[in-house]
Amino acid sequence: MRIPEQLLQPETIGPLIVTPAFFFTIFASIAVILWFRSRSERARHAMLSLLVERGQPVPPELFAKARTPASDLRRGVVLVALGVGVALSLLIFGLGRVAGFGLIPALTGVGYLVVWRIETKR
Repeated sequence: MRIPEQLLQPETIGPLIVTPAFFFTIFASIAVILWFRSRSERARHAMLSLLVERGQPVPPELFAKARTPASDLRRGVVLVALGVGVALSLLIFGLGRVAGFGLIPALTGVGYLVVWRIETKR
């Protein structure tokens, strides 16, 4: 079977490789995050079952999800930086019309920073 000459052109082969690679990268990143989260949950459940088997009291901290104001600060800073980076990279590559998509993570990060500020004032 012979590959058509049009498919071997750089203008055609670039999108054929880059587009699936882009979506695979997103999928792989989410899969790795979920795998690590599942792994830590399994370890926590194993510890809980071990405590129950031995008749030890189970500390209530093991049931509560730890959400500290510092995690809101970190998420906020990361998301604002991500949004600014996306917007700037789109502007640099001449895609100014879609640079506003960088506002989505940036404003989400601003929301986290507002929550962090409110929580630390209490």
